[in-house]
Amino acid sequence: MIIRRIHFLFLVLATSLFSPEIHAQTSDSTQTEVEEDYSQYGSTEESVKYCTQKVRFLSPTKLISIGYEFQAPFTAAFKEEKSGVNKGGSTSPPKEQKVEFMGGARWQANAPVISNNKFILNLSANYYESKFRIKSAEDNSPVEDKTVNSLKPGLRTMGLSATAFKPLDDKHFIIASVMGDFNGNFTWDNFSDNMPLPTLTFAALYGWKKSDNFMWAIGATQTWRGGEKLYVPIVMVNKTFNDKWGLEILLPARAHVRYNFSPQSLLLGGFEIEGNSYRLLNEESMSFPKGITQLRRSELKFRMIYEQKLFGFVWLSVQAGYRYNFKFNFSEERTSKRGDFLVSSKLGNPLYAGISLNLVSP
Repeated sequence: MIIRRIHFLFLVLATSLFSPEIHAQTSDSTQTEVEEDYSQYGSTEESVKYCTQKVRFLSPTKLISIGYEFQAPFTAAFKEEKSGVNKGGSTSPPKEQKVEFMGGARWQANAPVISNNKFILNLSANYYESKFRIKSAEDNSPVEDKTVNSLKPGLRTMGLSATAFKPLDDKHFIIASVMGDFNGNFTWDNFSDNMPLPTLTFAALYGWKKSDNFMWAIGATQTWRGGEKLYVPIVMVNKTFNDKWGLEILLPARAHVRYNFSPQSLLLGGFEIEGNSYRLLNEESMSFPKGITQLRRSELKFRMIYEQKLFGFVWLSVQAGYRYNFKFNFSEERTSKRGDFLVSSKLGNPLYAGISLNLVSP
């Protein structure tokens, strides 16, 4: 009986020394006593708390995303706007070209290179493509043929970006980002000969973290989403109303209403503006005068996105919606005045769909 009691006392002593939870509680208690002792000497210094970059039930951050997007068939018409493109200009009405297919792969990778409670820095890389299968009209003008030929290699975007989140305290923060994209109808075989000039995007915001359910910020950006360089104000709102409903907004680029079915599945409904300026060159060496043409492309996507956890940190994302063409015009060079086009386009507005497999942040 005495030996059993000795064993029991030894077990209690060992547990109190080596159990992480109890040891932590002991350390906290000791720290509290020390702080109370120092407070007798007039010390009022408090540790600074910093806000985080998320709100509750926000859609998961994608570290790696591999997907594919395609649009239903639609028609396209290309109209010459300047005489001289076709030596004297074309006066015949534009003919409808049948775009039988448009779509391509999309992938993105994000890596937090610095991540602590005082500063977060993410580096990202992305690749988007839009391949075309176009059935040309039989009696196209030379300008229409050259326009169609410049699209047949497809449009591609490769980019790198950096985003920094800097909390100032537990209520205020700063977000800054810079992104460079290479956009054009280049292929991997002619990339060195047809390397496009980069488009640069900058953004900066100052924000308020009101609670774990609400943060918002205001700022400004230089963006190419409208198909040309624009300077616009931006507003960010991430709001969770309850366990089911929320908002994820970055105006004017995108805005979505969020519904959480559970912690493993959610639905987003809203819109996003996509666009950029593309450097075009085709197999004839010259699509238009000077050999370099800028395609100014911008589109508005109304969409629903369903995201579902598959296992671990792997999620499936499926989206579908309606693509509205805002701009798809060709200018002589990137610095051309707004509205000063060589060729303007009228594109049909089809349904579209996309799917991606994602590795998300814990």
